[in-house]
Amino acid sequence: MKKRVGVILRTEKINDVLKHYVRNSMLEKLTKYDIEIICIPIINNLENIYSIIDTCDGIIFPGGDDVVAKDLEILNYVYKNNTPTLGICLGMQEMAIFKNGMMIDLNDDKHNMKDNETHEVIIDISSKLYEIIGKEKITVNSRHHSIISKTDLNISAHSTDNIIEAVEDPSKDFFVGVQWHPEDLEVEETYLLLNYFINCL
Repeated sequence: MKKRVGVILRTEKINDVLKHYVRNSMLEKLTKYDIEIICIPIINNLENIYSIIDTCDGIIFPGGDDVVAKDLEILNYVYKNNTPTLGICLGMQEMAIFKNGMMIDLNDDKHNMKDNETHEVIIDISSKLYEIIGKEKITVNSRHHSIISKTDLNISAHSTDNIIEAVEDPSKDFFVGVQWHPEDLEVEETYLLLNYFINCL
């Protein structure tokens, strides 16, 4: 039986119509693997969401615009059940906030770059992220206007200007969040991260 990866859908109001979506680039990356992709809308009550999650072997919290309170409840559920969890951009921020984190707005757009512009990130060599990627310095994209200022999760990477770029909980099978968008990068590090996540399912 194929492993099942649940992707939490994000919401956006377009022309007064509320839409639930997952980015095409995320689906393109995931369809390279022999898995089933389950899109999970958060308009249902939590018990219904949990019942869907129970059918999944791993969960992805992708990028989005704003922290969703229900996502923090879902994170608590997958954390308690040791469900392999990957957070991307907003997903990483929600993971950090779930573990007593704080988020602040940036005063400039130096990390809200467009067109997949990149900057360097330094990875802690004692982290699971380093175990996964095997490099102390990588180049990533950046599309965020808020940052995590503190969290009880381990900080596994930071930018050269000292902004938190990745968090993790090494006590779990896989509970890793990255601030960048690996799904939009066609680089080795993207597949090392996704391969490791899929292999944990």
